[in-house]
Amino acid sequence: FARERKKFIITMSIIGAFCALHILNGFRVGYLSLFTDVKYMLLVSHAVLLCYSFMFLYEKEEILRQIILSLKIIIPSILITYYLSYFLKSGNHTYIDSQIGWTGWNNTPNVYSIITSALFPFMVYFCISSGKKLYTLALIPLAFMYLMNGTKASYLTLVFSILGNVFFVIAEYFIQKKDKFPIFVSAMLAVVLVASVAYYNYSPRFDVDTLNDANVEENETILLEEDNEELILELLDKPMLKKFGKDRLFSAYGDKLTAEGIADNRLRKIVFGSLIWDETDALTKFVGFEQTLMYIEDETYDLESDPQAIYFYYGYIGAALYGIMILYFWLRLIKQ
Repeated sequence: FARERKKFIITMSIIGAFCALHILNGFRVGYLSLFTDVKYMLLVSHAVLLCYSFMFLYEKEEILRQIILSLKIIIPSILITYYLSYFLKSGNHTYIDSQIGWTGWNNTPNVYSIITSALFPFMVYFCISSGKKLYTLALIPLAFMYLMNGTKASYLTLVFSILGNVFFVIAEYFIQKKDKFPIFVSAMLAVVLVASVAYYNYSPRFDVDTLNDANVEENETILLEEDNEELILELLDKPMLKKFGKDRLFSAYGDKLTAEGIADNRLRKIVFGSLIWDETDALTKFVGFEQTLMYIEDETYDLESDPQAIYFYYGYIGAALYGIMILYFWLRLIKQ
């Protein structure tokens, strides 16, 4: 269907060639699990393939029609299912151990948070550009849903998406020299923004941050009072300590070997990945190591959506290609 077929084929060939290099290198160094690594690579490349596919097809009016229709279905569906689960108390908390936040009938809080965060800017724009007050008013229950989720991703997405759209609406009015200022839309966005910021101290996100800060402060106080190596070893991840040893782990943490650093789950995974990276040879550093190396028995240290995941799993070439893709996408976006 693409008009620029040659460009599309060349793009897909580059992605395919890189994937082949990564797999061939896996065979060269010895695979722990070809299936797991290829499965993960397909998950990562899925987003890339869709991104390029849509870029080559974006001119089609049919695509735009489908997007608008999908948002008309998605927005009520998300709101109805979320609030039904919330009022019926039938579903999952975002943070199961502490019973904080609400994810509802979605059984993977992190995935749900990422998906809804990716959708939110589009939903906001649809609501304010639809020309219907009912959709604009839907911003209120949508915003409360993101507040109640409890993840940092959801909260920051909420605040910055609304803030961005406030600037956009005002800029659009002056740039396009419209006759009538969108008072209702601007007022609604401003109310939602102020309420979202003001409600933070009563939100699940505040509870999570408070617990984390208290835990870090307590451990930091103990470390300062005791100042001994045994206590640090007690706080460090035991499987990592066993796999890499004390000296390598201490060196990898560096000046971040504090209570706050040790409590940082993201940092823990990055440290794990960096230590695996150090063990790889020069060729592997160009195409990355297999994702299966990020496991210790049943414990996973997968970097998930962190930028370091692309660098460690797909090396210098993979990171460069990914960076070029993002740059190209943004240039296309600015041009459009």
